[in-house]
Amino acid sequence: REATALAQAELLYLLRDSTAESLVRAWQTTGIRAEIGTADLIVALDLLDSLPRISAPLLLIYGGRDAIVKPVQAHQVAAARPTGARFVLLPGASHLSLQVSPRALGELRAWFEQL
Repeated sequence: REATALAQAELLYLLRDSTAESLVRAWQTTGIRAEIGTADLIVALDLLDSLPRISAPLLLIYGGRDAIVKPVQAHQVAAARPTGARFVLLPGASHLSLQVSPRALGELRAWFEQL
């Protein structure tokens, strides 16, 4: 239901150069697919232990209604983030809506401007 609501003209415009068929074809022919799937990658990634070693500017934006990355996990990331890293939790955003959230985009723009 949420994905359908997000499939608006603006989002479709962003995807204008991609078709579902081309995305599926790319996934099926990618060599990395045989080596590691997305779920395997997420399990293998130890984000909390990796965060303190990041010295580059870092912006972390999470959605408060994310069913994939739960808010408790977002708060764990916030606690482990390196000094100077910016953490933003958008209360009404979900995993999908976060990507097109005007506030998230505004946070991203402001972060880039301060670099």
